[in-house]
Amino acid sequence: MRSTSQATTAGRSRPRVLVTGHHGYVGSTVVELLLEEGVDVVGVDANWFRSGAGREWQDISPEEMSRCDAVVHLAGFADDRAADANPVQARATITDDTVEFARRCRGAGVRRFVFASSAAVYGRTDRPVDESAPTDPQSIYAAAKLDAETHLLDLADGEFEPVALRFGSGFGWSTANRFDLVVNKMTLIGLRDGRIGSRSDGLSHRPFVHVNDMAAAAVHALTVELAPGRPARFNVVHPEGNLSIGEVMSIVATETGARLDPPGTTVDPRDYRIDPTALIETGFSYSWSIERGVRSLAAHLRHRPVLDPSPWDRRATVERPTATGPTWPLVSPSRLGDAERRGFLADVAEITTSSRYRLVGGHTDRAASLVRETFEIGDSRQVLLLRSGTDSLTLALKLSGVGPGHRVVVPDHAFHAVGATVLNLGAVPVFVDVDPDDFNLSSRALEKELEAGGVTAVVAVDNYGTPADWTSLGEACRTARVPLILDACESLGARRSEGPAVADADLIAVSFSFTKPVHAAGMGGALIGPAALINAAASDPRHLVRQTMLPEVNAAYLVRAWPRLADNIARLRENYSCYQEVLEPLGFRPQVEYGTSTRLHAPFLIPVDAPWRRDEFLEALNTAGVGAAAQFPSQSNLLGMGSTCPTAADIAARVVSLPSGAGLGAGDAPRVANLVASVFRSR
Repeated sequence: MRSTSQATTAGRSRPRVLVTGHHGYVGSTVVELLLEEGVDVVGVDANWFRSGAGREWQDISPEEMSRCDAVVHLAGFADDRAADANPVQARATITDDTVEFARRCRGAGVRRFVFASSAAVYGRTDRPVDESAPTDPQSIYAAAKLDAETHLLDLADGEFEPVALRFGSGFGWSTANRFDLVVNKMTLIGLRDGRIGSRSDGLSHRPFVHVNDMAAAAVHALTVELAPGRPARFNVVHPEGNLSIGEVMSIVATETGARLDPPGTTVDPRDYRIDPTALIETGFSYSWSIERGVRSLAAHLRHRPVLDPSPWDRRATVERPTATGPTWPLVSPSRLGDAERRGFLADVAEITTSSRYRLVGGHTDRAASLVRETFEIGDSRQVLLLRSGTDSLTLALKLSGVGPGHRVVVPDHAFHAVGATVLNLGAVPVFVDVDPDDFNLSSRALEKELEAGGVTAVVAVDNYGTPADWTSLGEACRTARVPLILDACESLGARRSEGPAVADADLIAVSFSFTKPVHAAGMGGALIGPAALINAAASDPRHLVRQTMLPEVNAAYLVRAWPRLADNIARLRENYSCYQEVLEPLGFRPQVEYGTSTRLHAPFLIPVDAPWRRDEFLEALNTAGVGAAAQFPSQSNLLGMGSTCPTAADIAARVVSLPSGAGLGAGDAPRVANLVASVFRSR
């Protein structure tokens, strides 16, 4: 790496570059290029998608920075999906942490700082635009990237040279591959299914750039001569890479031999093209067209069958009818009584003055004891309270050894956060059919999947608050020597006649969010498992458990709300019984209970020969003032992944979830049931 503007640190003959996110999609390729050029590379990565201990780039010391000549900053949130899931943390990480990191690098004597920005900052353009064009970010991710690069470039002086690379949409094979990227996703689906489709109309444009060219641009940016007084921003896109989604689909179909389905109707608000001239004029050249990149990716995939699942579809949405009149809510959170409210406010004051908001303390200990009692946990099991049920499920998967490429069985009919959590770990969700009676994971279908082999873990879900067949599922998993994770996020307080869930599941994920029978001020969860495993997790920095533990304030609320759990469950069950009495004679089929359900939701299957199409019926209910919903679509369909689960598909197409919450007033359920029946009979 030669440069007239950059000297190496005294005492070394070769430059040293710090690469954050060096194990990532782009970072792993950047490292390869730097090593080929004889550069000393220092890498830091949190290792969220790899085994082994990781490290946060925010923790790098000034002394370590001082030993580096330049930085390539790639770590952080990767795309809109990740940022939308946690907007506050996304803005803090992408913008605030990055700018502070750059300031510390400048103070440590780092000269060149290359920042991975995004072409998404332009938002919408009607032509390829250069770096001087107005910006109009359409997402949290893009807005945060724009703020970060603006503040970074303001730090430039005679000794510190920040460079912002506005990367187009990446694609192509990498040693740390991603299949949430549109080109990679389409290629994978085309090879696996022999057909490619999209919900969008295919008319929106994106600037596409191969991962090898992205990495080469980052390395080039370390040495490029910067024009005095000109902001160091560069668009990064192949000269022929500004393509519509429809054009990309056609290219992928040609290269994979897949059939091209007709376009959808969804209009994507992100529609932009960028001009690569500025970077090319500095001497940079692109090597990978989209045709060449897809051809190479397809060749890799044909020889690596472990990578045959389709990816996360971040544009997947579920259209729900909008109420045009007053509605009964689906679920309302419990309300504390006057005495409990005063006690909770006193708890908040004590926590605040003692500065123990995010520390384990007495409230957390009492909340954990309540979980132990409810799940009948013995000494061999431990409870770890976390911020959410999703955090609990994520940690359960990690503790089960789930990582990139591993196959995890999940029920096709379940809330899509289950499959999404598996995908977020780089693993492959294997969708298995459900039982037609209780709508939960079928033990027979699971046994067949386990017999085929290659499964790392199984996630069973207590759908709608009704327990799955814990015993049969547990036996099947023990026979196959595969851990069983129970997602009990909807079934706190539910039982099967055979006994508590801890007798059958290896790990249990629990949620206390505001949509559950008892909640921790809108958030909270728990993980239950073997004591040795849970205690080790709590002290393992790879799992970042300390940062995801349930705050004391939420634990204090949970302790105050817990006495309402039994009453809330009783009301939920009473509401469902009322609906059954009115709707079953009309042909509606309820969810069968084996044991005792919390009845968190009130699902019914609309009759096969109903005079209504399901979605028309939902719209009519909402117009009449009933807050009904389709609830759980098929996960495989929602996430853009194929499966053959006919029962799950039938349930997802016919299910109607009626208001079920403990917030329904006394006598509301009969009125809602009769109103639903009246609407049904009106056609």
